[in-house]
Amino acid sequence: MNQSKKKRKSLSLRLQPYEGDVLAEVVDYLNSLPKDEAQRKVADILVAAFLPVARYSSGNFTPEQIRFACWEAQDSLNKHGSY
Repeated sequence: MNQSKKKRKSLSLRLQPYEGDVLAEVVDYLNSLPKDEAQRKVADILVAAFLPVARYSSGNFTPEQIRFACWEAQDSLNKHGSY
């Protein structure tokens, strides 16, 4: 399907951690980046962390597809950890 004809999904979050919290460090880092880069990084890590769970909870994927998503997520998180 053509990208321009696909329906867009939206997620809005507001994170307001307290100073000194580890999440505050991450928020400061993301806020230091250009907005498009920060959004890409957040999207990448959300997919790596939650794609297998999202596929499992939807009930629309085979166990093999979910297992493959787990392997991809693990690989992505390992690469992130190596960085």
